[in-house]
Amino acid sequence: MGKEAGNIKLHSLTPPENVAIIDRFFDVEAKERKFVRQVIWLQIVTTMICASFVYAMKDITYAEGMLSGGVISTINSVLLAWRMSRSALHITQNLDDPSAAQQQLRLLYLAAGERFFVVIALFCFCILAMRLAPLALLSGFVMGQATLIAARLILNRN
Repeated sequence: MGKEAGNIKLHSLTPPENVAIIDRFFDVEAKERKFVRQVIWLQIVTTMICASFVYAMKDITYAEGMLSGGVISTINSVLLAWRMSRSALHITQNLDDPSAAQQQLRLLYLAAGERFFVVIALFCFCILAMRLAPLALLSGFVMGQATLIAARLILNRN
């Protein structure tokens, strides 16, 4: 036993701090990115189907409004996904910073305000400059947001 004990390398029972946490974090982040892509594609497909249905039932002006509302909702989702990935990147860079929680809260408020103003600006552009039907535009936006919520609930079960 004495000869064998000299050849065995001693290992610590606990792995280095970063090994256990960071690998799991990146695995979760990769799964979330794939999930977000699926949700955004589902929003695009739903928007196209609803706009086609409205085009068949009414006319092109309502279909354009529905399509534009769905596009605004999809842009809103893309902004949300982008800010989430930027926030995750910020977390990994500032693990030791004691004010990281406050910075995350600031980023959260910034992202919410940014998305709100982008949606309002796009609504104003579509109504005032493009002269789209406001009800069709709002219907497309609500349909896109409902798709976002439903996709999150349905796809998250797997």
